[in-house]
This record gives sequence, C-alpha cells and structure tokens, in this order.
Amino acid sequence: MRVVVFWDSICEGFWDYETWGWINILKTYLWKNYGYDYMLINYWVSAYTSENILKIFQHFFDACSRREPWKEKESMIVIAIGINDCSIIKSTWKPRVSKEQFSMNIESIIKQCKQDKLIQRIILVSNINVDEDVINSDVEWEHLFLNKNIQEYNSILQNACKQNNLEFIDMFWIMEKDDLEDWLHPNTKWHRKMFEKVRIYLKV
Repeated sequence: MRVVVFWDSICEGFWDYETWGWINILKTYLWKNYGYDYMLINYWVSAYTSENILKIFQHFFDACSRREPWKEKESMIVIAIGINDCSIIKSTWKPRVSKEQFSMNIESIIKQCKQDKLIQRIILVSNINVDEDVINSDVEWEHLFLNKNIQEYNSILQNACKQNNLEFIDMFWIMEKDDLEDWLHPNTKWHRKMFEKVRIYLKV
C-alpha cells in the first residue's frame, strides 16, 4: 500500500525538532512494522492552498505511479489542506481562496482520486485550531487566521466527505496552547497526538 499525503508546512514538521513531524513518525512506524508493504510519500509545500494542490495533483500522482517501486501499487490518499485557503488577506479582508472556490477545488481533487483505479482510500483531514491572539499579533504578517473561518472551511471538507462517502479526521480540537512552537506551527507533543489519531484511522 502506498500512502500519499498532501499538505502544507505543518505536514513538513515545522518546528518539531525531535521527530520532524507526524508524517515522519508515521513513516518510521510503517517501515518498522510493515517494511515494503507500506510506502509513504509526503508532498508538502509551505503556504500551499487547494488551488496549488489542484494544479499539480494529477501530474504529481501520475509521475509517482510510473516510477518503481510505486508502479501498479494500491494507494491511500490523505489530503489535509485549507488553513492557508481560509487565511484573511489584511489588505482586502478576503480569504486567499473563497469558500465557493475551495469547495469546488476539493470536489475536483476527490473526482480525480476516484478516477484512478489504484486509489483504494481517500481521507480528508480537518484544519487545526489556532491561538488568535498569538498568530495575529505580528503587524508585519499580511494574513489573519480566525478560528471561525477555519471551522467554516472544515465544514466544507466534512460535507464533501459525507457526499462522497469518504473518511474525515477532525483535528480542530486537539491543538492546545502548550502545543505551539511558534505562532502557527505545532511542537513535538502535538505531532505525536496527530500521528496517533491518523494511525488509528489508517488501521495500522
């Protein structure tokens, strides 16, 4: 089984100095327990939105599918995107990607997944909650992050899962104040919690 994860800088593990993020914890766990039976690909780009993922999704996946040892390997797709989509641009007071466009982007990604006969499972992960007082305190930062907006975009993800009979992992509630390493990115403690939550859903 090939596990492909699409996300942003949080998926890379910024700034988890001990384990380098929940994806790396998961990768190590899969290697130790399943060897070559599970292969994990982590595709992340800092500040990516659903717009960016939609543009590269099929090209990236096709490239992986043609490259050994991935060829003809059943896949599980984990998509955790949206925290950057819903961020508010200060100059316009509008989100980077509107709710309507975000919904269409997610549906398009799901449609592409369903068209690939090798993709066996599609899992969507919600966006995390933030400490608004901390994250929005930097006057030079051009974006605002509001929990109300994050929850609205999470609802779009959850509804897409219901309509398409997909799995949804709600991670909004697990972030606590002592889980933050900086104004947005979680620390090792949070990444370990994230790993355990995802591992249970992956049933590994």
